[in-house]
Amino acid sequence: MPQTPVRLVCFDLGNVLVRLTNHWLLAFERALVRVPDGFEDAHPWPGHDDIFNAFESGRLDESAFFREASERVGMQVDHLESVFDAWLMGLFVGIDALIERLAGARVDTACLSNTNGRHWSTLHRVPAYEAVRRLDHHFASHLIGIMKPDERIYRHVEDRTGCPACSILFFDDNEANIRAATERGWQTCMIDPEDEPAQRMTEHLESAGIAGF
Repeated sequence: MPQTPVRLVCFDLGNVLVRLTNHWLLAFERALVRVPDGFEDAHPWPGHDDIFNAFESGRLDESAFFREASERVGMQVDHLESVFDAWLMGLFVGIDALIERLAGARVDTACLSNTNGRHWSTLHRVPAYEAVRRLDHHFASHLIGIMKPDERIYRHVEDRTGCPACSILFFDDNEANIRAATERGWQTCMIDPEDEPAQRMTEHLESAGIAGF
């Protein structure tokens, strides 16, 4: 059965367009902040998933999150903010050119990210992330109030863009998010952040028959 032509190319942000440290100890090092006693990189915030999920689903605003989180983990608010800022490491090589090529293609573009207000502000303010701002649509969990892989967030994208599920091509690095999108009927491609994301996505766009690729 022929594949439905792609009308919307949708990207996750972290580990797809944007490089992340992926290790909290590295984030502390980049932020020049002392690591708290008892901190383990593999399980850095034991018992605190609730507050992080609340932040990324918009149930806690930025000031409330950093105030409560700093108290829980025994850090100064400004130190924790610096560590969060250090988590973002710029765009992957080739992403700017990829977005530029898509701007000339006959498709719309979007991002769909589990994120928070602080990182979202950085992406919309810092010149290094200008390519992200050139996308046609921007969907963020903390603004929608729903996180991937909840089926409702994918439906939200369909409703807001007017694109049928089968016409959306989605790139993400998380297996659960890819599975949920696939079950929704989206075309999907899982990205490995260690394997030249821009090149892999370019190859997939070429195979999908996107004009200009």
